[in-house]
Amino acid sequence: MQTIKGTTTIQRNSPRATDASILYLVVFALSLYLISWGAMLLGAYLQQPHTPSGLSAPIVHRQRVRAQLRQQFVTHNASVLKVAFHPTGDRLLTASSAGELKLWSRNGHELMVLPQNGPSLESLALSPGGEHFAMGGEDGSLRVWDATGQAVTVVPAHHDRVTSVAFSPDSRLILTASADGTAKLWTSKGRLIRTITQQNSPILTADFNPNGKWIATAIADGTVRLWDLQGRPVSKLVGQTGNSRVVTFSPDGHLIATAGQDGILRLWTVGGRSRQAFSAHNGRIQAVRFSPDGHLIATAGQDGCVKLWSIAGKPLLTLKDHHDQINDLSFSAKGDALAAAANTDIRIWNLSGF
Repeated sequence: MQTIKGTTTIQRNSPRATDASILYLVVFALSLYLISWGAMLLGAYLQQPHTPSGLSAPIVHRQRVRAQLRQQFVTHNASVLKVAFHPTGDRLLTASSAGELKLWSRNGHELMVLPQNGPSLESLALSPGGEHFAMGGEDGSLRVWDATGQAVTVVPAHHDRVTSVAFSPDSRLILTASADGTAKLWTSKGRLIRTITQQNSPILTADFNPNGKWIATAIADGTVRLWDLQGRPVSKLVGQTGNSRVVTFSPDGHLIATAGQDGILRLWTVGGRSRQAFSAHNGRIQAVRFSPDGHLIATAGQDGCVKLWSIAGKPLLTLKDHHDQINDLSFSAKGDALAAAANTDIRIWNLSGF
């Protein structure tokens, strides 16, 4: 007989005893494995960022994001309000507060100029395919050009300044929003389809979701609402929206980012639930852009900073190369470059490490 401390007594050289020994060792090893695995799961859970609403934010494992300033060039004599990468990634469209539009190569060579011949510019959009671009004017007009700079249409769209203009993902529709409290849908040639909503407060911005079936509007009364293309309400963001001046969808359409006067970037589900909120800038946030793969968020502020964040709200990089407020941002289609508009110049950073 042999006694093993902490176990029952078993008979050496007995087939039944040998089986029992093996069974004991297997059970003991399995127990240690399960305990170890449970600890790993618990550790992973504790490390996972949790939002104030209790929803877990997805963890994105990535290398450190790096940015290298590649180009800086003066574009206009007036303040540059808007910048947009062409879908090919080798050109950029810029617009000044005076209403002048220019097309540039990525290296800063001027390719086309549309001189100021109308109202001051309030908003600008480039169609997803790059065939058209549209401008919303201070006088309430909507102007559309083709890629060669030929005018397609000029429409008296609103009774007050056009605060926002956006193309649908298929480029067939144009969405405008205005300080007159209306958001309207148009064909790409300027025919009015319908008024989506009429509010008592100015609509500060509006955007299509990635599949083009919904529209988000940010209203000066502090509410952010989603609508279908018939103008029927879909949802309303519930909670503090911070008087949002910016609203945009993530590329997969699952998240909405809003930002405004208080410098806080807020993420929401499309159902209207708050998912994440964090202080991003000192002062007003001017622009928010998701990277094409949806893994990064770029913000631009009145404080002159451009910042990159994970979608869990982790700060990744701050680019402090401007002394003036940043007015707009644009990712290239591949996500390998980021352009910023400030004062009279454009700066382009090459991005890597993600």
